[in-house]
Amino acid sequence: MRILKRLLLIVATLGLGAVAYALLRAEGERALRPAGGGGAREEPPGAPPGAPKPAPSPAAVAAPGRCVGVTASGKRCAREASPGSDYCWQHGG
Repeated sequence: MRILKRLLLIVATLGLGAVAYALLRAEGERALRPAGGGGAREEPPGAPPGAPKPAPSPAAVAAPGRCVGVTASGKRCAREASPGSDYCWQHGG
Protein backbone atom coordinates (compact mmCIF):
# COMPACT_ATOMS: atom_id res chain seq x y z
CA MET A 1 0.00 0.00 0.00
CA ARG A 2 2.85 2.40 0.81
CA ILE A 3 4.45 1.68 -2.55
CA LEU A 4 1.22 2.51 -4.36
CA LYS A 5 0.89 5.82 -2.48
CA ARG A 6 4.48 6.76 -3.32
CA LEU A 7 4.00 5.79 -6.94
CA LEU A 8 0.87 7.96 -7.17
CA LEU A 9 2.73 10.84 -5.53
CA ILE A 10 5.57 10.54 -8.05
CA VAL A 11 3.18 10.39 -11.01
CA ALA A 12 1.24 13.42 -9.75
CA THR A 13 4.46 15.39 -9.19
CA LEU A 14 5.72 14.58 -12.68
CA GLY A 15 2.37 15.54 -14.19
CA LEU A 16 2.32 18.90 -12.41
CA GLY A 17 5.92 19.50 -13.42
CA ALA A 18 5.06 18.85 -17.08
CA VAL A 19 2.12 21.25 -16.94
CA ALA A 20 4.22 23.94 -15.27
CA TYR A 21 6.96 23.48 -17.89
CA ALA A 22 4.47 23.82 -20.74
CA LEU A 23 2.98 26.99 -19.24
CA LEU A 24 6.39 28.58 -18.68
CA ARG A 25 7.48 27.70 -22.20
CA ALA A 26 4.33 29.26 -23.66
CA GLU A 27 4.92 32.44 -21.63
CA GLY A 28 8.51 32.60 -22.86
CA GLU A 29 7.48 32.26 -26.51
CA ARG A 30 4.81 34.92 -26.04
CA ALA A 31 7.41 37.28 -24.56
CA LEU A 32 9.69 36.82 -27.58
CA ARG A 33 7.01 37.88 -30.09
CA PRO A 34 6.91 41.54 -31.08
CA ALA A 35 4.14 43.61 -29.56
CA GLY A 36 1.06 44.23 -31.68
CA GLY A 37 0.53 40.74 -33.04
CA GLY A 38 3.53 40.38 -35.29
CA GLY A 39 4.76 43.90 -35.98
CA ALA A 40 4.14 46.22 -38.85
CA ARG A 41 6.39 44.48 -41.40
CA GLU A 42 7.35 40.92 -41.98
CA GLU A 43 10.89 40.50 -43.29
CA PRO A 44 11.79 37.40 -45.28
CA PRO A 45 13.77 34.84 -43.24
CA GLY A 46 17.47 35.68 -43.19
CA ALA A 47 17.01 39.16 -44.67
CA PRO A 48 18.69 42.04 -42.85
CA PRO A 49 16.31 44.60 -41.34
CA GLY A 50 15.36 47.28 -43.84
CA ALA A 51 16.35 45.15 -46.86
CA PRO A 52 14.33 45.87 -50.00
CA LYS A 53 11.37 43.61 -50.57
CA PRO A 54 11.55 41.20 -53.52
CA ALA A 55 9.69 41.95 -56.73
CA PRO A 56 6.03 40.89 -56.74
CA SER A 57 5.39 37.32 -57.82
CA PRO A 58 3.32 36.43 -60.89
CA ALA A 59 0.44 35.68 -58.52
CA ALA A 60 0.60 39.27 -57.28
CA VAL A 61 0.34 40.61 -60.80
CA ALA A 62 -2.69 38.40 -61.40
CA ALA A 63 -4.52 40.02 -58.46
CA PRO A 64 -4.00 43.79 -58.77
CA GLY A 65 -4.84 45.80 -55.70
CA ARG A 66 -4.17 42.91 -53.33
CA CYS A 67 -1.28 42.99 -50.85
CA VAL A 68 1.71 40.87 -51.91
CA GLY A 69 2.82 40.36 -48.29
CA VAL A 70 3.05 36.91 -46.73
CA THR A 71 1.49 36.13 -43.35
CA ALA A 72 3.29 34.39 -40.49
CA SER A 73 1.61 31.13 -41.53
CA GLY A 74 3.13 31.45 -45.02
CA LYS A 75 -0.08 32.35 -46.83
CA ARG A 76 -0.60 35.35 -49.05
CA CYS A 77 -2.13 38.38 -47.33
CA ALA A 78 -5.80 38.86 -48.21
CA ARG A 79 -5.90 42.62 -47.54
CA GLU A 80 -6.18 45.34 -50.15
CA ALA A 81 -2.88 47.10 -50.90
CA SER A 82 -2.49 50.72 -49.85
CA PRO A 83 -2.82 53.28 -52.66
CA GLY A 84 0.46 53.53 -54.58
CA SER A 85 1.93 50.42 -52.93
CA ASP A 86 1.98 46.66 -53.41
CA TYR A 87 1.52 46.14 -49.65
CA CYS A 88 -1.28 46.71 -47.12
CA TRP A 89 -0.92 48.91 -44.03
CA GLN A 90 0.44 46.01 -41.96
CA HIS A 91 3.06 44.79 -44.42
CA GLY A 92 4.54 48.21 -45.05
CA GLY A 93 2.24 50.09 -47.42
